[in-house]
Amino acid sequence: MLKKQTELGPPPPQPAQHPALARSILLILIPSTILAIVLWPLCLALSLLPFFGFIGIPWLLILSLFLLYGLSSIPYLLFAQDDPPEGSSLLVLPLSPFRAWRVVKTMFQQTVPIFNLGLLELVLDFSYRRIIVLGGRKGKSAIVHENIAYNTNGNTTKRLDVYVPPEWSSTYANRPYEDGLEADHSHVPSSALAPVIVFVHPGGWSFTHKGFYIQLALRLRRLGFCVIVPNFTQFPEGRCDEAVRDLRKALAWVQRSAHLYGGDGDRTYLMGHGSGAHLALLTIVQDAVVRSRDDSPPDVPMPPGLSHLKLPDQWTCAIQVEGLILLAGIYDPVKHVRTEARTGLEVFSTLRRALGPSHAHTLLHSPAHLLYASKHFLQPDRLPSKVLLVHGGRDTNVPIVQSVLCKTLLVGVGVEEVRLRAYRELGHMDALVAMMMDGRRYGSLIDSEIVSLVTS
Repeated sequence: MLKKQTELGPPPPQPAQHPALARSILLILIPSTILAIVLWPLCLALSLLPFFGFIGIPWLLILSLFLLYGLSSIPYLLFAQDDPPEGSSLLVLPLSPFRAWRVVKTMFQQTVPIFNLGLLELVLDFSYRRIIVLGGRKGKSAIVHENIAYNTNGNTTKRLDVYVPPEWSSTYANRPYEDGLEADHSHVPSSALAPVIVFVHPGGWSFTHKGFYIQLALRLRRLGFCVIVPNFTQFPEGRCDEAVRDLRKALAWVQRSAHLYGGDGDRTYLMGHGSGAHLALLTIVQDAVVRSRDDSPPDVPMPPGLSHLKLPDQWTCAIQVEGLILLAGIYDPVKHVRTEARTGLEVFSTLRRALGPSHAHTLLHSPAHLLYASKHFLQPDRLPSKVLLVHGGRDTNVPIVQSVLCKTLLVGVGVEEVRLRAYRELGHMDALVAMMMDGRRYGSLIDSEIVSLVTS
């Protein structure tokens, strides 16, 4: 069965069975839930007053039950309807009160820290940098070259943004492409080229866009890097294989064209946060495992799953990156699925559907399992020589044990330099926001760690 599943590959995501019904319920449920939240304290106060308790207590119980199912059903209606589990006939909803309670509790625990991020400040800073620094979406900027096509597959074209290094934009005023013609930068010495950081954006394998991360890209640019942020296939457009295929194409583009924008393709670092860190590591590990397996003698013991592992794009050359910078990543998705099951999130979380949907496919998309299963034949020189792992002690979304396990496995297979930087007061989103906003705690520390890794 494992052989058949791995050879055929995961099936394409199935669209929602009743999207119109889900939208209609949401249109009623969201305002009703907001109204119930407003009325709940009033009913609580009435239930505590003499003579009003016989009115307040029943309504308090009714509103509490409505909020329990209303709050837990909203994420299900938004995210759990695409590619539903087998046997789902109508809508996927949290019918069990125990599951509904776990969902509401986890939503509250993960939502409260978001309000401490300073969202208004983040949005205002984003608007300033988008409009003033970069000149708006239609303005021409010497800092960034946007929407460069790097992979066309049928009617779909994936694009990336390139943030040129400061010295390059001030020295070479001409654009790499003028009126569709490629400028001649063959005379530029390699010493004038900056290291490249390719940032794989997060979003739970399912949403966000390269344009959301201009603050992070500009910050890395100020550190002296050529920064490249690609878009890639996300669920439900496709599954993890398509995302890895796109990232392989993006890295091939970097090798081929980064010098036109002041970047040294031979000094490329792959960086990601959360699900982006998972995809970054998976892209590198998968390539190293397949090519090491193909070079191994026939008598080397081979786990059944790895013998049928294939690269999503067989025609792209071997990936060569100098280092990895991974922030708060998920490196063992099987373990994380169990974590989500304890909190009630596994049904509407994208993890299982984007990396699976079967257990066998999830294992093949687990960097931790690939590293462990290939430890007897994996060639260390096919992996980056330098890896930086950053994780926070207050990360309630992705436990820090994910990064500890990743470091142990990377050291075990022979990676020369693996740094784990654990910060006690750092949350899951804090690591990302610290790189997007000036003056945030740990931001300068993470900056110095990145520069130290690249210059070591």
